[in-house]
Amino acid sequence: MASDERRKKSRIDQCRVVRVVFDGYATMARLHDISETGALLSRIPGATSGALCVVQVPGHGSAAATIARATVGKTAVTFPPDAILREQYGDPVKLYRSILGLDEDAD
Repeated sequence: MASDERRKKSRIDQCRVVRVVFDGYATMARLHDISETGALLSRIPGATSGALCVVQVPGHGSAAATIARATVGKTAVTFPPDAILREQYGDPVKLYRSILGLDEDAD
């Protein structure tokens, strides 16, 4: 099934508002679910597949993401494994663990 192929890690359902910085502007979106490797958001106007954005979750952190799919109602993003992007914009694994309420030791 196509969705199984896309989902490499299990996702947790969410219902929270996040800030997405995309193409030089910031917009708000609803976070529907998230994993260590990606997230499903509400529609981001003007989003195009392959574009880079930053997903900011208030109280939890942020992570760079690549827009994987942009449909009429939803936007799917993947968190790239690029170490430089993670260093500059935030580690998606830490973001995910923070949302789960799992504390990590400070680096």
